[in-house]
Amino acid sequence: MKKLLTFFAATLFASSAFSATNLANITGYNISGSYPTGTLNLEHSYTGTISNGFLPGIFSYNGGTGTLADGDIQTADIGHLIYGNGASITLFLDDDYYIDDVSFFSALGQNSSLESATINGEAVTSTPFGQIFFNKPQDDLFDLSGTALEHVATNQITLSNFGFKAYTPKVFTLSEIQVTGTLVSAVPEPSTYALMLGGLGLIGFMAARRRRHLV
Repeated sequence: MKKLLTFFAATLFASSAFSATNLANITGYNISGSYPTGTLNLEHSYTGTISNGFLPGIFSYNGGTGTLADGDIQTADIGHLIYGNGASITLFLDDDYYIDDVSFFSALGQNSSLESATINGEAVTSTPFGQIFFNKPQDDLFDLSGTALEHVATNQITLSNFGFKAYTPKVFTLSEIQVTGTLVSAVPEPSTYALMLGGLGLIGFMAARRRRHLV
């Protein structure tokens, strides 16, 4: 009986632990509205197609992955300069996730002037965080809790319509993008929890009945 109780308790614990928030795997990304690599002496490696964008000197990156999703945060001279609120960034994930937040890490030694972005059609305000540079945090966190996206499963995230702080340049740098969330497949269905709790109740009933017989 103790073994059964231990098994059910361990199963419940494993289910909750496995569904904990983790970094999502970004398998690729597209950028529309980007300065060329080498701007501000920042280097950006990309495996996809690079083509002319909507303005002279502005480019689009499509169908690949690269520096901004390689896990390397704020290495000297690594990153990219993004052009204004007309830019958009689409992230492709390896599976469906319930997204918690998206983190933008600026290039080393560069402050962020971002204030907001539209994420999958929903306006989200950014929160500064990270290393302090000239008395300001370098990085931006887009927290989806409390928004219409909080419990929406997706494998693709598009950020666009970037908003900037007043009296700041309408550009921003990136060295890395991170997405945290919970794998949809890792979250047990409510019926699974109900079945396990029902099993625990049945075992408890059987244990109580057995004690009565032994008295």
